Amino acid sequence: MRETADGGLEISPATTYGALAASALPGGLAAVAAGYGAGTIGRGVCAAVCGDAMNLFLLDAGAVFTLASRRGRREVPAAAFFLAAGGTALGRDEMLLAITLPASTMR
Repeated sequence: MRETADGGLEISPATTYGALAASALPGGLAAVAAGYGAGTIGRGVCAAVCGDAMNLFLLDAGAVFTLASRRGRREVPAAAFFLAAGGTALGRDEMLLAITLPASTMR
């Protein structure tokens, strides 16, 4: 995890729920992460389970997902990343590089 230039937070998909829960981050992220056992935020996000508390938090927070493939990088807002049918906008040839929370979430 690292702070962005504008005061937001960039989270690696390999960040564990335990690391998030143990952090002193404002905005409720640590509290939501505390409800999970083992695993990483990236795996949970890419599984796109409907009604998942973390995915709902990211959606409400206005998170942006950075995706990459051989074609390049793209940034996808949470509202477009999570699909109504329980999938994601992640292409077959793409990987999740980062999840970024805006500065407004970190207050």
